[in-house]
Amino acid sequence: QTFGDTFPTQLSGLPDYTNIVTLTAGGNDLNYIGGIISEACGAEIDASPLTPSQLEERLGEVLDEIHKRAPRAHVFLVEYLAVLGPDTKPERDIPLTQERIDYHRNVASILQNAYVVAAKARSPWCERVPIHELSQGHALGSKEPWVGSLTSGPLLHPNATGMKVIADILIDRTEKILSSKT
Repeated sequence: QTFGDTFPTQLSGLPDYTNIVTLTAGGNDLNYIGGIISEACGAEIDASPLTPSQLEERLGEVLDEIHKRAPRAHVFLVEYLAVLGPDTKPERDIPLTQERIDYHRNVASILQNAYVVAAKARSPWCERVPIHELSQGHALGSKEPWVGSLTSGPLLHPNATGMKVIADILIDRTEKILSSKT
C-alpha cells in the first residue's frame, strides 16, 4: 500500500512461460536504505527489522513462489549496490559517524549473506549477482559513485551509471543462460 492506494504484488502478474526473472529484495525488511536516510536526516522511523534468519526465510519464500509460478525461469537475485564503501568518509560524504557507517555496512552484509544462502539453496535455477561486491569502489565518496547521494541523484539508489553497469552484467549473464538452453 502506498499513499492510500493498494497495488497487486508483481508476482501476481508473472506468466508461467517466463524464462528470466530479476529480483532485488530484502532491504526494506532490514531497514537498510531507509535506515541510512532517516539517520542521516536526523529522523526517526518506526521499523522493526527482520532477523537474518527471518530475512533468509522470507527471501526463500519469494524465490520459491517465483519458481512455482514460472518453473522454467532462471532467477537472477541482484544484490543492492554498495552505498557505504571504503571511500565513504564520515560527515564528509554522509552525516554519520564512523560507528554508524560501520553499523549500516553490517546491515548490508546481512542482506548480502541472505542472498548467498537463498541462491545457493536454489541453484541451478537461481543465481546471485554480486553487485554489492563489484560496486565497493563506487559507493558514496568514490570518484565515480553508482548511487545518488543525499543531495544529488536518486536518494541512495542506483544512478544512471549504476543502472547501466547492472544492466550490462544482466545482459551478459542472460545471454549465457539463454544460449545454454538452445
